[in-house]
Amino acid sequence: MERDEILKMAQKESEYYDEREVFIQMKGYNYGMVASAIVFAFLVILKAFRGEPMYDILAMYETTLAGFYIYKYKMEKKKKDLFLAICWGMTTIINLYLAIWRH
Repeated sequence: MERDEILKMAQKESEYYDEREVFIQMKGYNYGMVASAIVFAFLVILKAFRGEPMYDILAMYETTLAGFYIYKYKMEKKKKDLFLAICWGMTTIINLYLAIWRH
């Protein structure tokens, strides 16, 4: 393959894929996850002090973790990620059940 052909292919690929945009989006997701974790911790502590059940908040956060590990398993095919996805999925279902029927 000649140099010009390689450059044309690279330019064509960059029309659909911008590494900078992907990096910014991933960084934004990371900041969003940290912010969500802070709010989650605050609400868990608040509900604990009030003696309120926190199944609903736990289910929301566990859903995020289950989704994360499902995607990670899909991309990397590591058994550990599949195991964690299943575990977080099961705890999500349990806490949803408790939030809906034990309240």
